[in-house]
Amino acid sequence: MDQKCIECDYETPLYIYHLSRFGKVDPNEPPPALAVDAATMHLQAQLAAQNICVASSHLLDLIRTLRMSALLMDEGAIKEEELAEIDEADRATQEAVSESLQIECQLYGNISN
Repeated sequence: MDQKCIECDYETPLYIYHLSRFGKVDPNEPPPALAVDAATMHLQAQLAAQNICVASSHLLDLIRTLRMSALLMDEGAIKEEELAEIDEADRATQEAVSESLQIECQLYGNISN
């Protein structure tokens, strides 16, 4: 992919230097490969920013939906849900206590033997 100067057969990067000496290339412009990378990164940054905006929008829609569903639920349904969660937590606690007592009995039973 080396480019050659038509006037003197210099190859890249001398080609770019040679052209800049004769005023055909702006010395302040980045080399083509760097310019492409910079443009690609710029596009990727724009896409990332747009993706963040879309995700934020979806999150706000979800929050609005949850608030609306909480407002629409009647008091009885809310209390029933809370009681069901309390019962489930109590059952899980009782099972954990029972299992820990069994493990302690096995442990102390093995130690005393």
